[in-house]
Amino acid sequence: MTEGAVSGDVKQFAHRWATYCASGIDRALVGAGQRIAGRGGRRSTASELLQIESRFVRADWIDSPAAFFETPPDAVISGIRQKELPPYRGVREIHLSWPSSYQPLPGPGAERYLSFTYNNTAHARWLRGGAKRPVMLAIHGYGGGQFRYEARMFPSGRWLAQGLDVVMVSLPFHGPRRAPGDRLRFPSALPEVTVEGFRQAIWDLRTLVAWLMRQGVPWVGVAGMSLGGYSGALLATIEAELAFVLSWIPLASIPDFHREWSWAQGGEAAEELRARHASWERILAVVSPLSRPPCLAAERLMVAVAEGDRVTPPHHGERLAAIQGAELVRVPGGHVWQFGRGTAWDAVEVRLQSLGLLPDPELAGA
Repeated sequence: MTEGAVSGDVKQFAHRWATYCASGIDRALVGAGQRIAGRGGRRSTASELLQIESRFVRADWIDSPAAFFETPPDAVISGIRQKELPPYRGVREIHLSWPSSYQPLPGPGAERYLSFTYNNTAHARWLRGGAKRPVMLAIHGYGGGQFRYEARMFPSGRWLAQGLDVVMVSLPFHGPRRAPGDRLRFPSALPEVTVEGFRQAIWDLRTLVAWLMRQGVPWVGVAGMSLGGYSGALLATIEAELAFVLSWIPLASIPDFHREWSWAQGGEAAEELRARHASWERILAVVSPLSRPPCLAAERLMVAVAEGDRVTPPHHGERLAAIQGAELVRVPGGHVWQFGRGTAWDAVEVRLQSLGLLPDPELAGA
C-alpha cells in the first residue's frame, strides 16, 4: 500500500470518527429538546386544527403564490455605519433597519401577532467592501440572528476576499427582533403562527433584496443555514431576481421535524400522531419550499447536508434537492459541530465560478 493510500485511509477514518462524535453532540441536543417538549405546552387540538385548515388551505395560494406572498412596496432602509472592520481591510460594517410593513392575514391572532413591537422592525448587517459589489445574503438558523455570531458561522472573510459583500439578516422574532428575555416564538408549536412568521420572513427578505438591487449591486445570492436554509429555499419559489441559493443543512419539512423531535413525547397514539402530521402538512403547504417549483434554474440551486446531522438529518436536504433538481453536496460533520462545512463553501465557490458570478480576482480587493 502506498503512502498516499495510507494517508487517505487515515483521513477517511478521522472523518468517520469526527462525524460520529458530531452526531453524538446532535443527539444530546435532540434529547434535551425532547425532554423539554415532553413537559407539555400549548398545542392545537384536533378541532382547532380543522379551523386553522379552513383559513390556510387554499389551492390558489399554492398555484398562484403571488396571491399569498404579496409584493412589498419599496422601503426606505436606513443605514448606520458602525466602523471599519479591523480583520478586513477596507470593509465597513453597516447596520440596516427598516419598519416591517407586513400585515398578517385577517383573523384570530392577527392583532396579537403585531403586538410584539420588537418584531415590527427588520434588521440586517452589511459587510461592505466597496461600491456595486455582489451580495451574498446570509440567513441564520433557529435561535440565531446575532450578527457578530453569524459573521463567524458563515465564511464572511472568504466571501469578502472573493469580491462579495455579505449581508446578514435577522428572521422574525430572532436576534434584535426578539424582546430581551422573551422566548423564541417562531417557528411555533401553533401552525398559524408558523405560517405568519414565514410569510413575514418572505416579505422582509424581498424588501431587502429589492432595496439592495436599487443600490446598484450586480446580483444577490442567498446562503441559508438550517431554518435559514428552509427560508432561502422558500424564497427561491417566490423571488426570481436571485442569482443563486444554497440551502445548508436545511430544514425541509416542519411537520416531519415536529414528529421527529417532539410530538412522540406527547403521549398521543400513533393514529393521532398521523392525523396531526397530515393536518400540519396541509396547513403549512402554503409556506413550504416543497409545494411549488423554484423560480431559479437548477444550476443556480445547491443543497448541502452533513452526514452526521441528527437535528435536520440528511433526508431533509435530500428531499429538498430532489424537488428543486439541485445539486446535493454531502459533507462530513453534524449540525452543531460543522467541521465539514469548508467542503460546502468550496462547492459554492466552484458553482459561482461556473456561473460567471465571481468578480475578477484582480478587482476583488477594490
